[in-house]
Amino acid sequence: MMRIVFSISIFFALVSNSLAQGSNIREEVYVHLNSDYLIVGESILFSAYCRGESTGQLSDLSKVLYVELVGEKGAVFQEKIRLDHGVGSGELFLNSLIPTGKYYLFAYTRWMKNFGDYHQSEVVIINPYEDYKVPVDSSKKSFKLDLRPATGKYVSEVENVVGYQLTGGDQQELWKGKVVNANGDKILDFTFDQFGLGKFLFTPSLKESYQVILEDNKGNFHFQDMELSAGGGSTILLEHSRYNLDVQVSSYPDMNEFGRLVITSLDRSMTYYDRSVNLNSQNRIKRDQIDNDEVVVELYSENDELFASRVWYFDVPSVTVSESDVNYPTRTALNLTKNIPEGQYSVSVRKCAEGKSATKSSVILDQSDLSRFSDYVDLSTYFNTKNLDQIDLESLLLVASQEVGSSKIKTTESIHLLPEFREELISGKLFDANKTPLPNQFVALTIPGEVFQLRIAQTDNNGAFTLPFKSQLSEINGYIVALDTSSSNYVVLDDMFMSSYPKLDYKLKALEKDQVADIIARSIRSQIQNTFFVELPESLDSSKWLPQIPFDQSYILDEYTRFKTLKETFVEYILAVNVRENRPYKIRTWTDFNLKSDQKPPLVLLDGVPVPHDQLLEFSPYNIEKIEVLKDRYFLGPYIADGVVSLTTKPGSFKDFDFPDNYEVVKIKELRSTIGEINQNVTNTLNLPDQRDQLYWASDLTVSSEESTEISFTSSDVPGKYEMVIEGFTEEGKPYSIIEFFNVVQPVN
Repeated sequence: MMRIVFSISIFFALVSNSLAQGSNIREEVYVHLNSDYLIVGESILFSAYCRGESTGQLSDLSKVLYVELVGEKGAVFQEKIRLDHGVGSGELFLNSLIPTGKYYLFAYTRWMKNFGDYHQSEVVIINPYEDYKVPVDSSKKSFKLDLRPATGKYVSEVENVVGYQLTGGDQQELWKGKVVNANGDKILDFTFDQFGLGKFLFTPSLKESYQVILEDNKGNFHFQDMELSAGGGSTILLEHSRYNLDVQVSSYPDMNEFGRLVITSLDRSMTYYDRSVNLNSQNRIKRDQIDNDEVVVELYSENDELFASRVWYFDVPSVTVSESDVNYPTRTALNLTKNIPEGQYSVSVRKCAEGKSATKSSVILDQSDLSRFSDYVDLSTYFNTKNLDQIDLESLLLVASQEVGSSKIKTTESIHLLPEFREELISGKLFDANKTPLPNQFVALTIPGEVFQLRIAQTDNNGAFTLPFKSQLSEINGYIVALDTSSSNYVVLDDMFMSSYPKLDYKLKALEKDQVADIIARSIRSQIQNTFFVELPESLDSSKWLPQIPFDQSYILDEYTRFKTLKETFVEYILAVNVRENRPYKIRTWTDFNLKSDQKPPLVLLDGVPVPHDQLLEFSPYNIEKIEVLKDRYFLGPYIADGVVSLTTKPGSFKDFDFPDNYEVVKIKELRSTIGEINQNVTNTLNLPDQRDQLYWASDLTVSSEESTEISFTSSDVPGKYEMVIEGFTEEGKPYSIIEFFNVVQPVN
């Protein structure tokens, strides 16, 4: 009789082949944080949305999200979060060992690592229990203002859109600028956002020279000449609404009358619009003619000479920010009603920190959005030093644009990391002693235990393998070894988490006096709250590993007289197994006589881990609790074994086995489940203090109808200004965000 377990490696081979052929199937992750400014003793609460990059819809491709909190000295947290239909959530408790500093939260799937994609959010953490040293600002105080016309040069006598970037200045959002002509007449005013970015419309004249006058945050004035080199050419001004894209083409008066307007996808694989146009005209294109959110708009002469080019991004989310003068009393049940479109959202209600501006919605744009433009713009400055929340994409594309017209269709490197579609995956390569990859060899992964999990994969022509496994209920060691090969062969595993991080700015600005006072008050409240309220995290539903080996015989050794060696134990009691010296495999099972001409090695396991026969026979039988035997031929994945002999150790004895050096021990982290809702109702427990800053958190708000959505929670004993942030995505895959402020006050007796 043959026992067969169907190999899911066939499934993964099919997935790998189909995805490699359609390598444009990309995922992107957005993470909503409860706050980006916390103190130790508090928790980072987050909801994650994994979406298809091209569709914006929640993705079912990956079931695991990798989350890392990284500081100047490396990763503070590395967690795996379960994704259910593209949505997951988690909690990172900030203990008192975490030093004050600026940190970055990274989130990505295994599939995203093939493309170098990830989400990045900046988080400031304050530890009030350590000595605070005022940061020394060693940065240069010099500044630089770059002006970039949209089409690469200024075109005289027509309206130009000009992007600008201020670098090196303090508090850039407080700077002001204006453009004046040679007579000192003001042409226009402009301001900067928190990133030093912005844009303005400007019509230069061939007969004029211009100058920029900057006023810094301290009231000092700086002067900079504008190097126009104005002359002939064309410009493209773009505006879009829900239904249309308006393209204003303007050209220097002596230009030819007609040209060609072309709109393509960002990778140039699709052409949505290609028509002859007047070189001074307003052109309206229906939005439904363009099935992509990122496009390249180009203007050519009739002889196919490129006059002007712009990159454009349609996916502008709906963001509503509202101040409220409404006052709610402390320790009161509140019900806030909101009209939210159908979709999937998360909700945070939290006290605003003193001395810091209220949380800004980062659903506008994140790195996964910007990474789409990496072939067209130099984004390294913003990835390395900037928090990307609320960045104005048009201004960024203007100041960072490269030669768009020469860009080619984006190609993807070979895909070697499969998506975790059904189970988690571990991958790596098998090498011999000369560091040569070994093809067509079998590699086994075991997660040991009384009910162990054993998976086997075969290496490809490059020595690479991928092993699936079911998620863990707790952190545990897994054992990986090559079967039936030399002990000098070894395995090198792919990193489960990020192997390196981008260069980031970990420098923390000095705290203001009101921030210090707020931190002290928050620290006291946090200690009181943690003393009276302790919530245990939820765990995954327990389940047995499958498949299980259908053993024919089982022997509990305590039921027999003990022998001094395992060899004697097999000879005397385990009749289905024979042990012989002077043969390649000392342990064999009595298998079907018809198989002897093509007999395969047996699978010998210790708590599920394949082990060498010699070392197993030297292991003390007093450490063994049970021996089980399957006599028949057994198929596990691509591996064929004639019989299985499984030994189960007594509790605590597995660690006494001395594994050879070619065994790779990998730490398999627990896959955490969603945290759901945090809503402590303490209105009826007046004898307990309520010092919450976080009033409410819901990671899985699903809106399935157009009716009003009610959000219910209880105010705490802490008065002050609070913010309610609702973020997520509509059913159409569009970002949506609401930020609303209200006050909590002590009731007047």
